[in-house]
Amino acid sequence: MSKIRTKIPKVAVLLLTAFKVYRDCLKGIIRYAHLHGPWEFHFIEGRLSEQSAIDFKTWNADGLIACANNEHYCKTIRKANVPSIVIDPWDHRQKEFPFDKHNIAICDSFAVGRAAADFFLQEKFKHYGYVSEAKNAQWSRERGRGFASQIEAAGFACHLYENGSRREQNDWGLEQERLNRWLLDLPKPIALLAAMDVRGRQVIEVCRAANLSVPYEVAVLGVDNDELLCESTNPPLSSIMMTFEEAGFDCAAHLDGLMRRKKHSTCAVIHYGPKEVVARRSTNPQIIADKLVIQALEFIEVNACVPISVSDVVEHLDISRRSAEMRFHKELRHTILDEINRVRLKKVIGFLKETNLPIEKISKIMGYNNVNYLAYVFRKHMHMSMTDFRKLQTES
Repeated sequence: MSKIRTKIPKVAVLLLTAFKVYRDCLKGIIRYAHLHGPWEFHFIEGRLSEQSAIDFKTWNADGLIACANNEHYCKTIRKANVPSIVIDPWDHRQKEFPFDKHNIAICDSFAVGRAAADFFLQEKFKHYGYVSEAKNAQWSRERGRGFASQIEAAGFACHLYENGSRREQNDWGLEQERLNRWLLDLPKPIALLAAMDVRGRQVIEVCRAANLSVPYEVAVLGVDNDELLCESTNPPLSSIMMTFEEAGFDCAAHLDGLMRRKKHSTCAVIHYGPKEVVARRSTNPQIIADKLVIQALEFIEVNACVPISVSDVVEHLDISRRSAEMRFHKELRHTILDEINRVRLKKVIGFLKETNLPIEKISKIMGYNNVNYLAYVFRKHMHMSMTDFRKLQTES
C-alpha cells in the first residue's frame, strides 16, 4: 500500500536542456507529474546566468532526477542524500564509478547501432561506415559496435572512423582534414551512421567541402532527431528518434515509488533506446551512379526558387542537351524539365503547408510570373487547387 502523503513532494531536476535528450526527458517527467502529482519542481538547466544548484537541506527536497555528465552535477548528486535517479552516468559499469549503486537511466547504444544498420540494409546499400563521437566515448563505441555487428552479419564490411589525436579531439578545425581524407577514400555510394546529430552535421559539412554529394554519394544518418539541428543542415539530416520522453516518464514513476517507500531498490536500471528513423533527404534511398546527373540535381535544388530552364541546367553541365537528357533519363526515367517542375512544386507545397502567405506571394517567391500558370501546374500534378490543398492541411 502506498504511503499517504501529507504534502506535495519537492523534486529537483538537474538536466542540461540544451541537449535534445534532456529536453525530452523533462517532457516525460512533467507528464508523469501531471498525471500522478502534483509535484513541486526546482529546475537546474545549465544556463549561463543560472544560480548554482540548490542546497537540498535548505530546500527540503524529497527527490532528485539528474544527469551526471559533468563534475558539478556529480558533486550535487553525491551530496543530495535523497531518493535519486541518475541519467546517463559516466561508465556506470566500472567498479570504481561513484554511481554504480544508484538508480540509473542509460541508453542502449548497441541497439541504436543495430537500428541504424537495419534501416540502411533495407535501402540496399553495399558500402557502410560509422563516424564515432569526437572523443570516442563509451556510448559511441557501443553504437559503432552494434552498427558494425549487424552490417557484418549481413555479409558486408563496415568502415570505422575512429578518434584522432588529443588536439584533434578538442579542435574541430584540426580534425576536418583527416575526416575529409577518410571520406574521399571510402567506396561510393556509402551509407554512414554518425554517432549523434552534431556529428552528422559535421560529416555533411566536410562532404560539401570535399565535393561529395549527400545523399547520392554519401548517405548520412544521425542520432537524437534534434529537429532544429536536423532541419538546418543541407540537405536535412535523417536521424534516429529515441525514447527519451518515455524514459523521463519511467524515471519519474520510479522516483515516485522511492519517495512513497513503495520501492526499495537502489540499483534499478531504466533503459531507453531507438524508437524510429525519421528519414529526411540526407538518406534518400535513390542511388545514382552518374555524377553528372548528381550535379544536375544539386543545381536544380539550389535554384528551385528561380525560373530556370532546361538550357540553364545543360549549360551548367557543359554537355549537349541530347546527352544530358539521355543520361538523365537513364538514371531517373524522366526528363530534366520533369525534375525542375517536381522540385519547384515540392517547394510550393512546403509554402502552402508551413506558411499563411497568399498564393500570389508564393507564386512571386517561386519565380512564377503568372500565378495562373502555377495554378495550372499545381492542379495538373495534385488534382486539386492550391486553395483546396491548403484547406485540407488545416482540416487534418
